[in-house]
Amino acid sequence: MAVQPVEGTPSTVIAHEVEAEPVDVAALVWDAAEPILGGWEGPHVRLAVEPGVGTIVTDRNRLLAVLSRLAEDAREAVRAAGRTAWVDGIEMGARLVDGCRLLLWVEDRGAGVAAGTVLGLAIARQVVEALGGTVRLESRQGEGRRVTIAFPLTRA
Repeated sequence: MAVQPVEGTPSTVIAHEVEAEPVDVAALVWDAAEPILGGWEGPHVRLAVEPGVGTIVTDRNRLLAVLSRLAEDAREAVRAAGRTAWVDGIEMGARLVDGCRLLLWVEDRGAGVAAGTVLGLAIARQVVEALGGTVRLESRQGEGRRVTIAFPLTRA
């Protein structure tokens, strides 16, 4: 049974059936970042996708919803901190670790974890764990946060 593309926040995709397919990791990161690319008025977004990161088998729609929400949260954190200069922005990326894990991350130079984003992180964790991955949060008050998603490597 095919699942229709899922729009919305991670909370709207938790109940949907997992639909695994080959996913181009670089395209996934780009698609998650594209809505927050703000031009001159927004924070700088750096994409750091390791060459050759390739494809994985996962539910693209669910993972895209999580990464997109994390990217939007990062943009809001940077704006709330009043940081819009070229160097004070957001980094999104993907890389392989030891040939057996894929890391995806969203890092911002905002003020750290705000109370309102804790629920979003809990939902993101539920979605990622349903896909077989883990979520790790690193945050320093006044310096920003980094959310890392790790998956055991399953290549297409």
